[in-house]
Amino acid sequence: MNIEEFNAHFPEKLIVSPTINAKMWCLERDFIYITTPELGEKQIIVQQSFLTDFASVPIPIRSLIPKWGKYGRAAVIHDWLYYEGGDQAAKKFADKVLLEAMKISGVNWFIRTVIYKAVDWFGIFAWISNQVKKQHGKEKFDVSREKNFTYEYSPLWDRELKKQIPDMWKQWRSKPN
Repeated sequence: MNIEEFNAHFPEKLIVSPTINAKMWCLERDFIYITTPELGEKQIIVQQSFLTDFASVPIPIRSLIPKWGKYGRAAVIHDWLYYEGGDQAAKKFADKVLLEAMKISGVNWFIRTVIYKAVDWFGIFAWISNQVKKQHGKEKFDVSREKNFTYEYSPLWDRELKKQIPDMWKQWRSKPN
């Protein structure tokens, strides 16, 4: 990792604090990532108060790939892009940004490939889930700024989400790339 390259793409420090249940982390200020020319030199701004869980790693493999590592900043950017949503091209862009940001962060080839393939293959479920949550007014922001946000849902909400995912999956698969 080249420190000048890193600072050119991550011009601000990532500053977060845990929510009361420590399942999510709240951004204390805006966080910026600037993509390389290959991805259009876009400035991505993750807004203050956004909630992230860093890397959404299944419990059985957290001993190999924890929720936080060199890829933590890239995971926050990826969470934001998944939260913003959009079409299939937007998901592919988000996944490419994750891969690029991990490389710039110095994540070794094997780990970044495993993480990238996981979101490429299975990230669709988080993508659709974010869209459904937003449709129901579930924002990923701690607007109270009191660090007491838990981002948990009632059983009714869980059932509603589970009913919508299959239909959204069918719609997703039927759209051209």
